[in-house]
Parts: sequence; C-alpha cells; structure tokens
Amino acid sequence: MARNKEKTIFIVNPVSANGRTSRGWKRLEKDLREKGYIFDVAYTQRPMHAVDITRNALEKGFERVIAVGGDGTFNEVINGFYLDGEKISKSAALSVLPMGTGGDFSRYLNNKNDINYICYLLEQDHKQACDIVRARFTGWDGKPTERYYLNIFDTGIGSATCYRVNHGSKALGGFFSFLSATLYNLATYKNQYLTVKVNGKEVFQGKSAVAAVANGKYFGGGVMIAPHAKIDDGLLDIVIIEDLSKGEFLKNLPKAYKGEHLTHPQVQYFQGETVSIQSEEKLLLELDGESPGYGDTELKLCHQGMILAV
Repeated sequence: MARNKEKTIFIVNPVSANGRTSRGWKRLEKDLREKGYIFDVAYTQRPMHAVDITRNALEKGFERVIAVGGDGTFNEVINGFYLDGEKISKSAALSVLPMGTGGDFSRYLNNKNDINYICYLLEQDHKQACDIVRARFTGWDGKPTERYYLNIFDTGIGSATCYRVNHGSKALGGFFSFLSATLYNLATYKNQYLTVKVNGKEVFQGKSAVAAVANGKYFGGGVMIAPHAKIDDGLLDIVIIEDLSKGEFLKNLPKAYKGEHLTHPQVQYFQGETVSIQSEEKLLLELDGESPGYGDTELKLCHQGMILAV
C-alpha cells in the first residue's frame, strides 16, 4: 500500500542548476521508492514544457504536483494550473522541491530537499490557499503575453541580473551566480525612467534602479526585497529603489539581503491589488526567476488563486 494518499507527480527539470538537479533527484527518487511511495515522474525537455506536463497531469486527475528545480521550473508549473484564465482543477495542490539556482520562493516557505522533508510532504495533508499574480506584457515574439507568478516580478538591476544568470553558467551555485551577476550589472546597468501606478493612482515617476512587485519576500538569490510581503494577505508589495548611484546601491546591498533597506530615503514602498509599470524605454522583465519578455506591464492580484501543500 502506498504511503502517500494523493495521486502525485514530480515534474523535474533535469538541466536546472547545471545538471545538479537531475543528479540529486535520482538519489531521492530511489530512496522514496524503497520506502514505498508511489508516484509518477516527468522530465521537462524544453522551455515551457512543464506547463504542458502540468495541464496534462491535472486533466488526468493528479491531486498533487511537485515542482523539482529552481524558480523558473516552479513558475512553469504554476502556469500549468491555469488554462484561458481558469483553473483546471479546483482542489489540486502544488508543492515545491528546491534544487535549482535561485530558490527564492522556497526560501520564503523554508522548504528543504532532504528525504525526511519530502516524506513529510507526501504524507501530510496541510494545505494553504495563497495569492498569485497575473502579469500582462510583451513576449519575446513581440506578441501580447499573459503569465502568472507566485513570488515576484521586477524590472531594473534585478531583471538584468536574472537575464545574465539565465544566459550564463550556473556552476557557481545560486548565491554566487546571482551575486556575481549583480556586481556585473552594477558596473554596466543604466537606471530607467518609469511611471508606476498602484490601484490606478500614480505613485512614482522618475528614474529607478529597481521596481519590484512582490507576493513573496525574496528575489535575486536571497535578497529580501519585500520584507513585509505575505502570500495570503490579498496585497501586493511594491518596492521602488530610485535613481541611486552605483556606489550607494552597493553600499546598501547588504541591508537589502536582510530586508533593512525600506527606511532609505530613496526607497519607496506601497501596497495594492493592481500595478501598472510604463516606460518609453524597453524594460527588461523578471518573473519568478524567468526573463519572459519586455515592455509596459499590467499586474493584478488573484486572491487565493493557488493551493499549496507545504
């Protein structure tokens, strides 16, 4: 008899973290099967493949989908729960097994990837409704794009860092990959002119180093950009770092890792349910560790739009 009660599938990104995810998962899978757990496993083979795998699994009646990889894998699985703006399953739950480069949402949940935690995850029935966010922007194909996220959206040094990490080697691991990319972008990035509206009201217009719209707390491999954010409070946390000099940004970076930057006079903080970010410049975007497109963006909170099993 299976020790896990729900029909479960693990969706694994084998190339995540320079292949470390695949090697780590094979060891865990062997241990889980020896302990008597019954589950399916699917491996992604291309970008956005986890979206299709998730949708197919939910249509077949799987009750638990566990994303194995980094923030990008996790985001693809989230988007697989939705089709044409509607949830495929009202009761299926999502879990996260962090084995990727960033792991920022798992950091918020304090998830682990050891065998004891995974056994607990499979056997327990603790579920939590949480908010997700719908983002509309321009995809790399030049077409209007809609995508959901659970952790964070940003444009600025953070999105430039994400782009560099995703298009380079991740052999250094999560923290050092993001830190080295951040330092590189501090030397090369030029702050961009933005107009930001929250709940339809203009709250900021000017040059910005970072504009983050957060549901979770962390981005960039451990930067606590939104220390007050909660995934179930029905609010987005908007953090705008103004036109800081590179020296001032670098000086305050350690504070940002600890979430102590909101008192800086050039940091603005808001909460709301809808956010609009516009610019005449071509804004590079980050969404849950992915670089999905560019340009003006409309964000809307979907209260209790996802069920997590944690």
